[in-house]
Amino acid sequence: MGFQHPPKPEEFKRMIEAQDTAAILACFDKIPIKPGDVFMVPGGMPHAIGEGVFMIEIMEPTDFAVRIEFERGGYVLPEASRFMNRGVDFAISMFNYDPAPIDLIKEKFFCYPKLVGKQNESTEVALVDKDKTPCFRVHRIEVKDRYVKKADSFYTGIVSKGSGTLRIGNETYPLKQYTKFFVPFQTGAVTFESETGMEITATFPPA
Repeated sequence: MGFQHPPKPEEFKRMIEAQDTAAILACFDKIPIKPGDVFMVPGGMPHAIGEGVFMIEIMEPTDFAVRIEFERGGYVLPEASRFMNRGVDFAISMFNYDPAPIDLIKEKFFCYPKLVGKQNESTEVALVDKDKTPCFRVHRIEVKDRYVKKADSFYTGIVSKGSGTLRIGNETYPLKQYTKFFVPFQTGAVTFESETGMEITATFPPA
């Protein structure tokens, strides 16, 4: 994430055109992560997902992205899908070439939980808020028994760990790991319950 060893733009262009993956990866140092880590990738920051990483990716609604690896798992990206049909010179102009030491990445772009609600043993924390981006908010709800959520907007949820139920009025829906759901605006109170523990990653629009 970010260039720890920034190339010159013309060097990077050569690497991309030659698909010199070893040279491209040599521009980065690996940043160790563990389950539960959260980080923001701002526009213009080059990044790659390492092996063994399974993650939830939340993006502002845009498809402004360039892809500098043309082959993935035996599938070759069509040329129009690489640089938004704008060419390699446009692609290399999008990147931030400032040096990005790992300590700086962790300080500026890793997100740390802020408590926003507690009910008995269950908690809700903000992971991404207006201090990180004006585009969306992300919370983590840890349900140890029961948690009642009344939101000021619509939101989406993903069960990132465990299982339980979602109850709205007299209707109850089962939830298990990787279940995705949408709660419309003005739904009212939603009750999450779990006997064995459940973690929900919830994404909201800006406040």
